Amino acid sequence: MKCTILIIAVISFTLMVSGETISADIVENNILTVEENGDYAASITTPLKISIMQENPPLSMLMPDGQPTGLYVEFWQLWSKVNHVPVSFEPSSFINNLKALKERKVDFHAGLFVNDERLTWADFSVPIHRVTSGVFFSNQKPLQLKELGNRKIGVQKGSHQSYQLAANFPNLNILEYEDAVVMITALLEHDIEALVSEIPYLNAELGRMGLRGTLTLSEESFSTNSVHALIPKGNPKFVEMINDGIRNIPVSMLTDLEKKWLPQGPFYYQNRSLVSVSSLSAMEQDWLIPHSNFILGVAPSLPPFEEINSEGKYIGISSDFASIVADKLSIKMLPLTGLTWPEVMKKAESGQIDILPAVVKTKKREVFLSFTKPYYSFPLVIATNSNHYSIESLDDLDYRKVGVGKSTPAEELLRLNHPKLKIITIENVNEGLTRLNNGELDAVVHNFGVISYAINRSNYSNIKVVAQTPYTLDISMGVRKGLEPLIPILNKTLSTIDSKKRTSIINSWLTVKANLGIDYTTILWWSLPIVSVFLIIIWLVTRANQRMQFEITERSRVEQSLELAMEQANIAKEQAVSANKAKDTFLANMSHEIRTPMNAVMGMSHLLGLSKLDQEQKNYVKVLDNSASNLLLLIDGILDLSKIEAGKLDLEIVPFTMHSILDNIIVQTELSLNKEIKLSQNISEQVPATLLGDPLRIGQILLNLVSNAVKFTEQGEINISIDLSDKTPDSVILQFSVSDTGIGMTAEQMERLFTVYSQADSSTTRKYGGTGLGLSICRKLCEKMNGQIWVDSEVGVGSIFHCTVSFGYSELEIGNEKSSQNKDSKLLSENLSDGQSNKQKYFPSLAKKKVLVVDDNHINLSIASKILTKAGILIETANNGKVAIEKLQENNFDAVLMDIQMPEMDGYTATRQIRKIKRYQDLPIIALSANMMSQDVNKSLEIGMNAHIGKPINVQHLLATLAKLIG
Repeated sequence: MKCTILIIAVISFTLMVSGETISADIVENNILTVEENGDYAASITTPLKISIMQENPPLSMLMPDGQPTGLYVEFWQLWSKVNHVPVSFEPSSFINNLKALKERKVDFHAGLFVNDERLTWADFSVPIHRVTSGVFFSNQKPLQLKELGNRKIGVQKGSHQSYQLAANFPNLNILEYEDAVVMITALLEHDIEALVSEIPYLNAELGRMGLRGTLTLSEESFSTNSVHALIPKGNPKFVEMINDGIRNIPVSMLTDLEKKWLPQGPFYYQNRSLVSVSSLSAMEQDWLIPHSNFILGVAPSLPPFEEINSEGKYIGISSDFASIVADKLSIKMLPLTGLTWPEVMKKAESGQIDILPAVVKTKKREVFLSFTKPYYSFPLVIATNSNHYSIESLDDLDYRKVGVGKSTPAEELLRLNHPKLKIITIENVNEGLTRLNNGELDAVVHNFGVISYAINRSNYSNIKVVAQTPYTLDISMGVRKGLEPLIPILNKTLSTIDSKKRTSIINSWLTVKANLGIDYTTILWWSLPIVSVFLIIIWLVTRANQRMQFEITERSRVEQSLELAMEQANIAKEQAVSANKAKDTFLANMSHEIRTPMNAVMGMSHLLGLSKLDQEQKNYVKVLDNSASNLLLLIDGILDLSKIEAGKLDLEIVPFTMHSILDNIIVQTELSLNKEIKLSQNISEQVPATLLGDPLRIGQILLNLVSNAVKFTEQGEINISIDLSDKTPDSVILQFSVSDTGIGMTAEQMERLFTVYSQADSSTTRKYGGTGLGLSICRKLCEKMNGQIWVDSEVGVGSIFHCTVSFGYSELEIGNEKSSQNKDSKLLSENLSDGQSNKQKYFPSLAKKKVLVVDDNHINLSIASKILTKAGILIETANNGKVAIEKLQENNFDAVLMDIQMPEMDGYTATRQIRKIKRYQDLPIIALSANMMSQDVNKSLEIGMNAHIGKPINVQHLLATLAKLIG
């Protein structure tokens, strides 16, 4: 149902169909056609007005003719093109930009930073860009901002940098400028000490003024902020449409756009981290928009993991991990300095600190913190001096003074589990080592990484790590209560840091040289020359002995070489035979073990369908039957693939007509077709009427291609065409093509298409199902028939699968072709009908016939007995071959259904014994077995069985075979 709504200049009009409020300028003078499914973008007919800064190169600016240009302008033009939403631009000064937004004279701003003031009246899109701001100086060595005291700092009026400076550096004398040229001039004339600005913008202005290179950029990074579209509050549906449109833009297009405008320093789209980590959900990305600044609580002195150095900078392993996370998520993590660790924990408990980047999870801390998954682990170890080498565990420290970090998990563990220790708390590991060296402590227990780092950098050569405790510390990030949505975001981001990068971070900080007990390095240093000389002597003696033996063994080697080669050839042959036999055994066992339970499932489904059921129960049985059939197809596919790879799949060479195969495929496909799809076929007149090949495998390939086409096509057309590709006196090569108007594929997806157990995309399995097995089998079958398979496809247009196969051909006609086709189609329709319904076809000639059913599986025995009883057959059962022979000697039977694998006496042995009895030499014996390999079928016939029927049982096939043999 469509509603056409005329919306007149009302800012907060609520559209009844979608239940959303639409911004004024979108709806003013617009006639919107809105689908019930909420296709919001399609409803926009008048261009959206986008506010841009007219003097913000290279991001947005006006050309001499007044046309807008720049990175952000072209970004939104690309967004418009990809999403088919018209846009126009409203250039003005930054102050007027904000005024127009607040008065709702424009729909949204092209790109601004997030801050608290803007969050009160605006919503923000997902990030579209990321910009770094810096501090610029003129003709002097750059200083840190905190070193500038109350000096004058220039900044653009109303900018985010002005907001940040006022919040973080209240002592600075901040001067705001409306014109960047005036601000740069003031710096050059020393009216101000420095200026803070976005780096790409200021570089562009300097270039335009011909002053590039005259200012010095401080190494201090003032801030890196993500850029977002800014939308006046009250229109969540509109925000969602903008976000969806941003995510629709291909990354390659964005990369090219960035290189055009920022060739010397790309700021975004080097990877997908612009729109946050690619694995983040839309909800998680949206959550990050107002949460971009986090306060970190760090240990002031816990090297190499984290510390505040003499310059007041946060460094260490955890600092590196935090920096990577902040960079990937486009957020800021600001360390809170000047606190002891207990003070840090107290502020974290009161909610004044957002994240502890290096913390161990404990029950006490779980009250006020949530934890990420650990991102590295280290054991707790015992360090002592040379007087205590006898210490091997914590038990050896009972009643001794042990230094442990104050308010740490180590202190908690030791106090709880080792009450006999005299715990002495220390502020940091250096204090503990000093007191240990002075004899005030007997041992220090600490994190192995921390203590080894400290020992290697101290002058306490007599202090060693002598033992490891049973405790390991898992280092995680801790997040205060109230920020729980941040946990999965941090976990996903940390998981994107590969092992190589993790190792690089840890190795750069931690070169472990900790001495463990006795100083074996000294011993090794003195013993190495002696050992080396000894090894050289041994090598010389061995070498001389080898030369003496060479002439003695050479003649024997030559004489034995031929004999050895023969033995190796025999061994290789035996190994190959053994390997093939192992493959055969594996495939046979696999087939048997899978088909046996499948026989029970499908047999019970069949019998249940014959019982009295209401309509709902019949639907359940139909679903069960169809699901079991689909599972059996998958099993057959896996076994086919195994047979192909084992070289055990034999092709049949029989005469057939291509028309009959296509007709069968059309019938099978149309029975399952419930979509608006037209199915057509086209066979070239050049294709011979009669061909020699394997019709079963050709049908298998085509049916798989057509089934895939149906699966991925909602509406349109599927066409099957067959053309003559080449012809020789002995063979023809036909090209088969199956085209559809479905979803299509990318080049990357097509590359993976014919790989075993692979699909074009992981989302394909979730939406459409399947394993990716069918196309792999098709490829291998084509190759086995001297052909190949490939695909042409375009996303949103459709796909064409092509394959070629070589056939023999003959001028012999297979009866009346039309009659044969009709007969084949009729038989196929009957079989399909049997598969679609559980009604058992009755064979009158089988009534009152007496059949012996032999099977060791009670379920299979019961199923076969009930199926035969329903057909009017009298049955007796036996659970192995030995019992079967005994029953045959006691009674007369018209036929025997014989399982193969049974205890005491298997089906093969039983059949041989039965054939030795004169009166049973012509008794019909039918193998009823889960063993379906070709060698199994051949073996059944060779030992005297009349037929071989596989499990799961095809009821109609079983009854038809019995009718043929005894009816």
